Amino acid sequence: MRSWRDLAEVTSLDAAPFSSFAFGEFAQLEYTLLNYFNKSLDTYNMQFCSAVNVVKSFVIEAFGYHFSDIKNVFNIVAEHDDDENSVELLHLFGTSTPLGIVSPFIRTNFLKDSLPYYVYSIGRNYNPHSGQSSCIELLAFSNEHSQHLLLDDHHKAGDERAKNFEDMLKKSISTSVTINPNEVNLKSNSIDFIYIQLATIITSFYHRLNLPLRVCLSPSYELLSYESLRLTIEVYLPSQIDYVLVGSVSLIDDYLARRLMIKHSSDNKSYVAMVHARVADVSQLSKCVLEASQTIGRGIKLPSVLSIH
Repeated sequence: MRSWRDLAEVTSLDAAPFSSFAFGEFAQLEYTLLNYFNKSLDTYNMQFCSAVNVVKSFVIEAFGYHFSDIKNVFNIVAEHDDDENSVELLHLFGTSTPLGIVSPFIRTNFLKDSLPYYVYSIGRNYNPHSGQSSCIELLAFSNEHSQHLLLDDHHKAGDERAKNFEDMLKKSISTSVTINPNEVNLKSNSIDFIYIQLATIITSFYHRLNLPLRVCLSPSYELLSYESLRLTIEVYLPSQIDYVLVGSVSLIDDYLARRLMIKHSSDNKSYVAMVHARVADVSQLSKCVLEASQTIGRGIKLPSVLSIH
Protein backbone atom coordinates (compact mmCIF):
# COMPACT_ATOMS: atom_id res chain seq x y z
CA MET A 1 0.00 0.00 0.00
CA ARG A 2 1.32 3.40 -0.98
CA SER A 3 1.43 6.34 1.42
CA TRP A 4 -0.37 9.61 0.76
CA ARG A 5 2.98 11.16 -0.18
CA ASP A 6 3.24 8.73 -3.10
CA LEU A 7 -0.36 9.30 -4.13
CA ALA A 8 -0.57 13.08 -3.79
CA GLU A 9 1.16 15.97 -5.49
CA VAL A 10 2.22 18.05 -2.49
CA THR A 11 5.08 20.53 -2.66
CA SER A 12 6.80 22.77 -0.11
CA LEU A 13 8.75 25.89 -1.05
CA ASP A 14 11.50 27.78 0.75
CA ALA A 15 9.83 31.00 -0.37
CA ALA A 16 6.65 30.10 1.53
CA PRO A 17 7.51 28.70 4.97
CA PHE A 18 4.86 26.93 7.05
CA SER A 19 3.02 26.08 3.83
CA SER A 20 2.58 23.27 1.35
CA PHE A 21 0.88 23.21 -2.02
CA ALA A 22 -1.36 20.40 -3.21
CA PHE A 23 -2.26 19.67 -6.80
CA GLY A 24 -4.53 17.30 -8.67
CA GLU A 25 -6.82 14.80 -6.95
CA PHE A 26 -5.42 15.44 -3.48
CA ALA A 27 -6.25 19.15 -3.66
CA GLN A 28 -9.71 18.31 -4.98
CA LEU A 29 -10.24 15.80 -2.17
CA GLU A 30 -9.72 18.50 0.45
CA TYR A 31 -12.46 20.64 -1.07
CA THR A 32 -14.72 17.59 -1.43
CA LEU A 33 -14.36 16.88 2.28
CA LEU A 34 -14.97 20.51 3.20
CA ASN A 35 -18.15 20.43 1.15
CA TYR A 36 -19.21 17.14 2.74
CA PHE A 37 -18.90 18.48 6.29
CA ASN A 38 -20.47 21.80 5.33
CA LYS A 39 -23.57 20.11 3.91
CA SER A 40 -23.71 17.70 6.83
CA LEU A 41 -23.73 20.56 9.35
CA ASP A 42 -26.27 22.44 7.27
CA THR A 43 -28.63 19.49 7.73
CA TYR A 44 -28.88 20.51 11.39
CA ASN A 45 -29.63 24.17 10.52
CA MET A 46 -26.51 25.53 12.19
CA GLN A 47 -25.43 29.09 11.46
CA PHE A 48 -22.42 29.61 9.19
CA CYS A 49 -19.99 32.32 10.28
CA SER A 50 -17.19 34.11 8.44
CA ALA A 51 -14.72 34.35 11.32
CA VAL A 52 -11.59 36.46 11.83
CA ASN A 53 -7.88 35.81 11.20
CA VAL A 54 -6.14 38.25 13.53
CA VAL A 55 -6.88 39.02 17.19
CA LYS A 56 -5.54 41.31 19.90
CA SER A 57 -3.44 40.16 22.83
CA PHE A 58 -6.26 40.10 25.38
CA VAL A 59 -8.04 37.46 23.28
CA ILE A 60 -5.16 35.01 23.21
CA GLU A 61 -4.51 35.60 26.90
CA ALA A 62 -8.12 34.59 27.60
CA PHE A 63 -7.25 31.25 25.99
CA GLY A 64 -4.15 30.83 28.15
CA TYR A 65 -1.50 31.91 25.64
CA HIS A 66 1.09 34.58 26.43
CA PHE A 67 1.05 37.58 24.11
CA SER A 68 4.82 37.34 23.50
CA ASP A 69 4.87 33.58 22.81
CA ILE A 70 6.70 33.48 19.47
CA LYS A 71 7.13 29.70 19.49
CA ASN A 72 3.42 28.86 19.39
CA VAL A 73 1.86 32.01 17.94
CA PHE A 74 2.37 34.03 14.75
CA ASN A 75 2.74 37.66 15.88
CA ILE A 76 2.24 40.82 13.80
CA VAL A 77 3.54 44.25 14.74
CA ALA A 78 1.09 46.94 13.61
CA GLU A 79 1.89 50.66 13.55
CA HIS A 80 -0.78 53.26 14.28
CA ASP A 81 -1.28 55.82 11.52
CA ASP A 82 -1.66 58.72 13.94
CA ASP A 83 1.48 57.91 15.92
CA GLU A 84 4.48 56.35 14.21
CA ASN A 85 6.09 55.63 17.57
CA SER A 86 3.08 53.63 18.75
CA VAL A 87 2.85 49.98 17.79
CA GLU A 88 0.50 47.16 18.70
CA LEU A 89 1.14 43.43 18.81
CA LEU A 90 -1.48 41.40 16.94
CA HIS A 91 -1.73 37.64 16.53
CA LEU A 92 -2.51 35.49 13.49
CA PHE A 93 -4.34 32.22 14.10
CA GLY A 94 -6.70 31.82 11.14
CA THR A 95 -10.43 31.89 10.54
CA SER A 96 -10.98 28.28 11.53
CA THR A 97 -9.55 28.23 15.04
CA PRO A 98 -11.16 28.53 18.48
CA LEU A 99 -9.93 32.12 18.70
CA GLY A 100 -11.23 32.99 15.25
CA ILE A 101 -14.75 31.70 15.83
CA VAL A 102 -15.10 33.09 19.38
CA SER A 103 -13.88 36.60 18.52
CA PRO A 104 -17.06 37.83 16.73
CA PHE A 105 -18.97 37.25 19.98
CA ILE A 106 -16.67 39.15 22.36
CA ARG A 107 -18.72 41.50 24.58
CA THR A 108 -21.93 40.06 23.13
CA ASN A 109 -25.10 39.95 25.19
CA PHE A 110 -27.33 37.16 23.87
CA LEU A 111 -31.07 37.39 24.21
CA LYS A 112 -32.27 34.50 26.35
CA ASP A 113 -34.70 33.37 23.64
CA SER A 114 -31.85 33.08 21.11
CA LEU A 115 -30.12 30.31 23.07
CA PRO A 116 -28.98 27.66 22.47
CA TYR A 117 -27.07 29.03 19.48
CA TYR A 118 -24.84 27.05 17.11
CA VAL A 119 -22.31 28.53 14.70
CA TYR A 120 -19.52 27.07 12.58
CA SER A 121 -16.74 28.36 10.36
CA ILE A 122 -14.62 26.94 7.56
CA GLY A 123 -11.15 28.24 6.82
CA ARG A 124 -7.43 28.04 7.49
CA ASN A 125 -5.55 27.36 10.69
CA TYR A 126 -2.04 28.83 11.09
CA ASN A 127 0.38 27.24 13.52
CA PRO A 128 4.19 27.60 13.79
CA HIS A 129 4.52 23.86 14.44
CA SER A 130 2.12 22.31 11.92
CA GLY A 131 1.93 25.12 9.35
CA GLN A 132 -1.34 25.71 7.52
CA SER A 133 -4.32 23.41 7.55
CA SER A 134 -7.96 23.56 6.50
CA CYS A 135 -10.33 23.08 9.41
CA ILE A 136 -13.98 23.33 10.38
CA GLU A 137 -14.76 24.77 13.81
CA LEU A 138 -18.07 24.76 15.67
CA LEU A 139 -19.23 26.68 18.73
CA ALA A 140 -22.38 26.21 20.81
CA PHE A 141 -23.72 28.72 23.34
CA SER A 142 -26.19 28.08 26.16
CA ASN A 143 -27.50 29.85 29.24
CA GLU A 144 -27.20 26.73 31.43
CA HIS A 145 -23.87 25.80 32.97
CA SER A 146 -22.43 22.31 33.16
CA GLN A 147 -23.45 19.94 35.94
CA HIS A 148 -20.76 17.47 34.89
CA LEU A 149 -18.10 16.48 37.37
CA LEU A 150 -14.85 14.86 36.33
CA LEU A 151 -14.40 11.34 37.66
CA ASP A 152 -11.79 12.34 40.24
CA ASP A 153 -14.17 14.95 41.64
CA HIS A 154 -17.02 12.47 41.43
CA HIS A 155 -15.26 10.01 43.73
CA LYS A 156 -14.50 12.78 46.19
CA ALA A 157 -18.05 14.11 46.05
CA GLY A 158 -19.57 10.67 46.45
CA ASP A 159 -22.29 11.07 43.81
CA GLU A 160 -23.03 9.47 40.45
CA ARG A 161 -23.28 12.50 38.17
CA ALA A 162 -19.91 12.10 36.46
CA LYS A 163 -20.37 8.39 35.90
CA ASN A 164 -23.88 8.87 34.51
CA PHE A 165 -22.69 11.62 32.20
CA GLU A 166 -19.88 9.52 30.75
CA ASP A 167 -22.15 6.48 30.43
CA MET A 168 -24.64 8.59 28.47
CA LEU A 169 -21.84 9.96 26.30
CA LYS A 170 -20.46 6.52 25.47
CA LYS A 171 -23.91 5.09 24.77
CA SER A 172 -24.85 7.98 22.50
CA ILE A 173 -21.61 7.75 20.51
CA SER A 174 -22.01 4.00 20.12
CA THR A 175 -25.35 4.59 18.37
CA SER A 176 -24.06 7.42 16.16
CA VAL A 177 -23.70 5.03 13.20
CA THR A 178 -27.47 4.98 12.78
CA ILE A 179 -28.27 8.54 13.85
CA ASN A 180 -31.26 10.21 12.21
CA PRO A 181 -30.88 14.02 11.90
CA ASN A 182 -34.65 14.44 12.26
CA GLU A 183 -34.54 12.81 15.69
CA VAL A 184 -31.70 14.94 17.10
CA ASN A 185 -32.71 17.50 19.70
CA LEU A 186 -30.57 20.65 19.54
CA LYS A 187 -33.05 22.87 21.38
CA SER A 188 -32.12 21.83 24.91
CA ASN A 189 -30.29 24.46 26.97
CA SER A 190 -28.38 21.88 28.99
CA ILE A 191 -24.74 22.39 27.99
CA ASP A 192 -23.99 18.80 29.04
CA PHE A 193 -26.72 17.48 26.76
CA ILE A 194 -25.49 19.76 23.96
CA TYR A 195 -22.01 18.31 24.42
CA ILE A 196 -23.30 14.75 24.08
CA GLN A 197 -25.40 15.61 21.04
CA LEU A 198 -22.56 17.37 19.23
CA ALA A 199 -20.13 14.54 19.99
CA THR A 200 -22.65 12.08 18.58
CA ILE A 201 -23.39 14.13 15.46
CA ILE A 202 -19.74 14.74 14.61
CA THR A 203 -18.81 11.10 15.20
CA SER A 204 -21.60 10.08 12.84
CA PHE A 205 -19.99 12.13 10.05
CA TYR A 206 -16.87 9.99 10.34
CA HIS A 207 -18.76 6.70 10.53
CA ARG A 208 -20.33 7.52 7.17
CA LEU A 209 -16.84 7.74 5.66
CA ASN A 210 -16.23 4.07 6.60
CA LEU A 211 -12.78 4.75 8.03
CA PRO A 212 -11.10 2.99 10.98
CA LEU A 213 -12.06 5.25 13.86
CA ARG A 214 -11.06 5.74 17.48
CA VAL A 215 -12.97 7.97 19.90
CA CYS A 216 -11.71 8.58 23.43
CA LEU A 217 -11.74 11.05 26.32
CA SER A 218 -8.51 12.94 26.91
CA PRO A 219 -6.87 12.63 30.34
CA SER A 220 -6.95 15.77 32.45
CA TYR A 221 -3.22 16.48 32.02
CA GLU A 222 -3.75 16.90 28.25
CA LEU A 223 -6.52 19.48 28.60
CA LEU A 224 -5.89 23.10 27.68
CA SER A 225 -6.49 25.79 30.29
CA TYR A 226 -9.98 26.60 28.99
CA GLU A 227 -11.17 22.97 28.66
CA SER A 228 -12.87 20.93 31.37
CA LEU A 229 -13.48 17.92 29.11
CA ARG A 230 -12.30 16.86 25.66
CA LEU A 231 -13.37 14.03 23.39
CA THR A 232 -10.91 13.26 20.59
CA ILE A 233 -11.68 11.67 17.23
CA GLU A 234 -8.84 9.83 15.51
CA VAL A 235 -8.66 8.09 12.14
CA TYR A 236 -6.16 5.40 11.19
CA LEU A 237 -3.36 6.44 8.81
CA PRO A 238 -1.74 3.26 7.42
CA SER A 239 1.56 4.90 6.43
CA GLN A 240 2.13 5.94 10.06
CA ILE A 241 0.77 2.66 11.45
CA ASP A 242 -1.15 4.77 13.93
CA TYR A 243 -4.28 6.82 14.50
CA VAL A 244 -4.05 10.58 13.87
CA LEU A 245 -6.14 13.32 15.44
CA VAL A 246 -8.74 14.77 13.08
CA GLY A 247 -11.41 16.19 15.39
CA SER A 248 -12.39 16.98 18.97
CA VAL A 249 -15.25 18.21 21.14
CA SER A 250 -14.39 20.34 24.19
CA LEU A 251 -16.52 21.46 27.11
CA ILE A 252 -15.58 25.05 27.92
CA ASP A 253 -18.53 26.01 30.13
CA ASP A 254 -18.18 29.71 31.12
CA TYR A 255 -14.36 29.88 31.29
CA LEU A 256 -13.96 32.00 28.13
CA ALA A 257 -17.25 33.84 28.54
CA ARG A 258 -16.09 35.38 31.82
CA ARG A 259 -12.82 36.54 30.28
CA LEU A 260 -14.34 37.84 27.04
CA MET A 261 -17.59 39.23 28.51
CA ILE A 262 -19.99 37.00 26.59
CA LYS A 263 -23.30 37.10 28.45
CA HIS A 264 -27.01 36.49 28.18
CA SER A 265 -29.90 38.65 29.46
CA SER A 266 -29.27 41.95 31.21
CA ASP A 267 -27.70 40.44 34.31
CA ASN A 268 -24.01 41.35 34.48
CA LYS A 269 -23.24 37.98 36.07
CA SER A 270 -25.07 35.82 33.53
CA TYR A 271 -22.25 34.38 31.45
CA VAL A 272 -22.96 31.88 28.69
CA ALA A 273 -21.64 28.34 28.68
CA MET A 274 -19.90 27.03 25.56
CA VAL A 275 -18.94 23.86 23.76
CA HIS A 276 -16.23 24.05 21.11
CA ALA A 277 -15.68 21.39 18.47
CA ARG A 278 -13.09 20.94 15.79
CA VAL A 279 -15.42 19.15 13.42
CA ALA A 280 -12.56 18.18 11.13
CA ASP A 281 -8.94 18.88 10.38
CA VAL A 282 -9.56 18.33 6.70
CA SER A 283 -5.91 18.56 5.68
CA GLN A 284 -5.07 15.67 8.00
CA LEU A 285 -8.22 13.72 7.19
CA SER A 286 -7.50 13.94 3.44
CA LYS A 287 -4.38 11.84 3.96
CA CYS A 288 -6.36 9.14 5.76
CA VAL A 289 -9.10 9.07 3.12
CA LEU A 290 -6.59 8.94 0.28
CA GLU A 291 -4.68 5.99 1.71
CA ALA A 292 -7.85 4.11 2.64
CA SER A 293 -9.37 4.61 -0.83
CA GLN A 294 -6.69 2.83 -2.85
CA THR A 295 -7.83 0.07 -5.18
CA ILE A 296 -5.97 -2.97 -6.50
CA GLY A 297 -5.55 -1.32 -9.89
CA ARG A 298 -3.64 1.58 -8.31
CA GLY A 299 -6.70 3.77 -8.59
CA ILE A 300 -8.68 5.72 -6.00
CA LYS A 301 -12.28 4.94 -5.04
CA LEU A 302 -13.68 7.46 -2.58
CA PRO A 303 -16.36 6.59 0.01
CA SER A 304 -19.85 6.71 -1.48
CA VAL A 305 -20.90 9.72 0.65
CA LEU A 306 -18.15 11.78 -1.00
CA SER A 307 -19.07 10.83 -4.54
CA ILE A 308 -22.19 13.00 -4.35
CA HIS A 309 -20.33 16.09 -3.11
